[in-house]
Amino acid sequence: MPRHRNQPRAAHAQSSQVGLGIVLMLIAVTVGGAALVKTLVKNKTHAIGRDQQAVERQIASLDQEIRALELSIKEVLAPKHLKDRLAAQRTQLKEIEKKNIINVPAVPMAKLPPPASDSGSVQP
Repeated sequence: MPRHRNQPRAAHAQSSQVGLGIVLMLIAVTVGGAALVKTLVKNKTHAIGRDQQAVERQIASLDQEIRALELSIKEVLAPKHLKDRLAAQRTQLKEIEKKNIINVPAVPMAKLPPPASDSGSVQP
């Protein structure tokens, strides 16, 4: 009889080793999957950061172009340049003198009566 008692223990030990192996395999797969997901998330984050930097560089470049255009517009519309250009084109346009400018006061708005709040009735 002593032999029969030892056999179930060996079978039990072997099944517990298989169970332990399965648990360790699941842990390894879980850790590996987590590491893979973390790597993918970091790669995506870096890609988004690179895209954002490219957009920021484009915005800075466009901002510089806008400032350059504003300066050139100010230069072209400067009174001295306008006078020179008008003189070169031999136009008859003359500058309006400040004494000839008349300020017109604003006309007050008339107050309208509030709309009648009849409930859908139409007046003839």
